[in-house]
Order: sequence, then structure tokens, then C-alpha cells
Amino acid sequence: LFYVGSVASFAMFQSGLHGFSFQYFWPNAVEWNDITISVCIGLFGFFGSMSVVTFLRLKQYLPRFHKVLIAYAAASMLCVILSFLLPYDVSVRLNSVLGGPGHIICLAPGIYLMLRGHWHARFFVRGWSLFLCSTLVLTLNKFGVVPVSFATEYAAQLGSLTEVVLFSFALADRINFIRQERDRLEKQNKLALMEANRSLEESNRLKDEFLATISHELRTPMNGVIGCLDNMAHHANDPQGEDYRAAARQSARDMMRLVERILG
Repeated sequence: LFYVGSVASFAMFQSGLHGFSFQYFWPNAVEWNDITISVCIGLFGFFGSMSVVTFLRLKQYLPRFHKVLIAYAAASMLCVILSFLLPYDVSVRLNSVLGGPGHIICLAPGIYLMLRGHWHARFFVRGWSLFLCSTLVLTLNKFGVVPVSFATEYAAQLGSLTEVVLFSFALADRINFIRQERDRLEKQNKLALMEANRSLEESNRLKDEFLATISHELRTPMNGVIGCLDNMAHHANDPQGEDYRAAARQSARDMMRLVERILG
């Protein structure tokens, strides 16, 4: 959305600069035509910087550059407001002075990310560099530093056209990168889910083994107690009954120790 805004504002700037807006849209509003030129420069600074922020994901990769470009976008919007208050020549010069360093600031994070291996930034750097050079030629032409010619008059259009083409490649590259990243995350999540299922199965197996072992360990002394009590019932007056009582007590103590060991 921000990139569409930057392209639209630049197109309106070129239309006003070459008189097409004045000729076809507002032929009787000379002052408004001058204001729109200055306004479009400021809007391009705002939308251009915000498109760089979103496209390069500066908030994630370069938080400091993110803050700088947000501040530049705010300054560009301030110039848009001042375009309605200041004279045309003052507002245009103010926007031009702000735009020169702003374009360099927008280019710097792209170069940094490209050198750090973020290959989706390489098309951005190429397109923005060409656009920066063409804008510089146009600015020097309007200030009378370079002579008027077809190349200097239409440098911005040629540069912006090249930028649009390269940015299209950049967007396609970004879409491919996002698709690959999504596929990688889906594969990673699938592997993590399989690992979690294996861990759950192993946990269930250990739980079943634990319960089986505990059941056996608890049943053994309990069976001893029950057996001794049954024998005591049949040999109530027999001297051997004391042996059964002692065995029952010992089995009960063994079971208590086992329970305490489990709970401890």
C-alpha cells in the first residue's frame, strides 16, 4: 500500500512538473498546481520511506533505522502541511533539501541487509540507487546546475520506470522467500508434532510399565497378608498361628515401606 502511494505521488509530481495536471485537471488554478508539486514531493518522501520500512522489515532487522525512517516520514508529512503555508519556492526547496538525505537514508539499510545476506534486498538496492541518481539529475537540472536536455528532463521518469521493474522483481523475490519460509515452518512444525507424538507414546509406555510394576509390587505383600490371615483363621489355636501373624505383620510393613517410597 505504501509503495502504491509512493508511485502515485511521484506520478502526480511529474504530472504537475510537466504541466499535465494544470492542463487537464485544474487549468484555472495556477497556485494550486504549484502547491500540489510541493505536496507530492512531501508525500513521496512519506510513502517512500514507509514502503522501505515495511518492505525491508526494519522493525525486525534494524530497529534503529526503523526509528530514523519513521522520523523522516513524520518530517515529510510536516513539509506537506507547510506546503500550504509557505511560498512555493520556499516549500519546494525545503522538500528538496529534505528529500536528498532522505533518499540516502532509505538506501543505507538496504545495502546493510544485502551485505548481511538478505538477498531480497538486492533488487531494492539496485532500483533505489537508479532512482536516487535520476532524482539527483532532475534536482540539479531544476536548480540550473546541469544543462537542460532530454536525458536530464526525463531522467526521473526513466529512473522511476527502471525502479518499478526492479521493485517488481524484488516483490516477486520477497513472495518466493515468504513461501519458502512458510514451507520451512510447516515442515518444522510437522517434525515437531511427530516428535511430540513419539514423546507422548514413550511417556504412555513408561506409564504402563510403571503401573504394571507398582501393581505387582503392591500385590505381592498384600497377597502375603491375605494368605497369612486365611491360615490364621484355620489355625486359630495352633502354635503355628503365631508364625502366620508374624509373616502378616512383616508383609504389611513391606507394603507400607513400598507405599512410602512411591509417595516420597
